[in-house]
Amino acid sequence: MKIFKSMFTVFWYVVIFMHIGLVFLIESFVPNMDPTGFKMVRFLLIALLFVISFKRKKLSLWIFSSMILGIEVGMDFPAFGLEMERFGKIFIRLIKSLVGPLIFATLVVGIAGHSNLKQVGRIG
Repeated sequence: MKIFKSMFTVFWYVVIFMHIGLVFLIESFVPNMDPTGFKMVRFLLIALLFVISFKRKKLSLWIFSSMILGIEVGMDFPAFGLEMERFGKIFIRLIKSLVGPLIFATLVVGIAGHSNLKQVGRIG
């Protein structure tokens, strides 16, 4: 089958993602074991997700891989996750500062693009 010819298909991405979930599930059923091995396996699987994302060059895979990495870092290193919160707030503020001028510019270009001003009144 064509799916199994390459390691860098979305099929293998989903399979590796399911294995990450399986490692979480196994770790929750055996709380007495040392979690270091589970962490190493999860980070190895996440590294494989990033390799597939790099080879496929799809933005959706990069976003999803980054979300999984963010969840993993937040669970395994909560102090580091709290320190990274300030960068998240800065990012949200930057996005908010871009939305207003973008909407304004879109409206101005839309209104200026009409040759007949009577059509502008009928838009809304």
